[in-house]
Amino acid sequence: MYQSYNMSFSDSDLPLISVAIATFNRADTLRRALTCIVQLEAKGFRIEAVVIDNGSTDHTRDTVASLAEKCSFPIRYFFEPKAGLPFARNRAISEADGEWIAFFDDDQLTDCNWLTTLYETAQREKVLCVGGARTLLIETDKPVQLTEYCRRLLGEINETQSADYHVLNLPCTGNVLIHKSLFKTWGMFDEATLDGGEDSDFFNRVMHGGVRCVYEPSASVEHIISPNRLESDYLQLIAYRHGRHVCRRDLRHRGKAITFLSAAARILVVGISTRCRIALAFMAARRNEIVSQSCKWRRACGYLSYALYNAAASRKEATTPVMHRDR
Repeated sequence: MYQSYNMSFSDSDLPLISVAIATFNRADTLRRALTCIVQLEAKGFRIEAVVIDNGSTDHTRDTVASLAEKCSFPIRYFFEPKAGLPFARNRAISEADGEWIAFFDDDQLTDCNWLTTLYETAQREKVLCVGGARTLLIETDKPVQLTEYCRRLLGEINETQSADYHVLNLPCTGNVLIHKSLFKTWGMFDEATLDGGEDSDFFNRVMHGGVRCVYEPSASVEHIISPNRLESDYLQLIAYRHGRHVCRRDLRHRGKAITFLSAAARILVVGISTRCRIALAFMAARRNEIVSQSCKWRRACGYLSYALYNAAASRKEATTPVMHRDR
């Protein structure tokens, strides 16, 4: 299903950038995100927005339509019935008319210069992929104390210096500009990866292919964090998923032997370290440190879990992974 709410295309020969937003039942935060997008300034390029509704049952369609009325560039709406971020992001790539695609999450905010900064960096550095920083916008009246580790779990990217990405520091699909040719060369997002990490898988392919990608901190976005995302259970769930994603990467690029040795070492070393640190934090009444160490342990468990899952899959005993839907 497709609907275009604004078809006032320019005849300009300037390059077109498609801002791609995948969304699911977040109409209210999507409205805030699109309010930022419609105010973007375009310096040396044109803009379109491509919104992929991944099965929403709320007022997402009406939200897109109302924002499009205030927008000076096209906003194109598509309904993607196949549930999962890989399907939504691949649909965005397929439908985008731009030669560049800028991925932006439906729970983010930014300023009017965000896209210009990404594009100018790509032109200056002569690269096909540029990512930026992400700060946390924690929306609660209660005092919040999070360790740096937990802030990273929530998606914070706070390096202050420009640098090249590498396999241990990948771009974030909430804030990245990618030339469409990279998808033709290195493939789309893996649609079999429904439990998260499909973006890391793609960027790992790009990195191992020797493609230079650049981080520019001045291209910054704010990630909206609701109170439920501060709960220990949620943070541990994210850590567990991260562990599985890292294990998937290691299996593909380092092989089974090294990955299983790594799994054993993580459980042993991380297990001892976190138990000791949790005990000390408990005595000092440092709840934020207890949560942080618990997350590190869950990350190690996630790594082991995926290693065992892969072993079961090789014996055809594995079940289909459960699709992840963030909340």
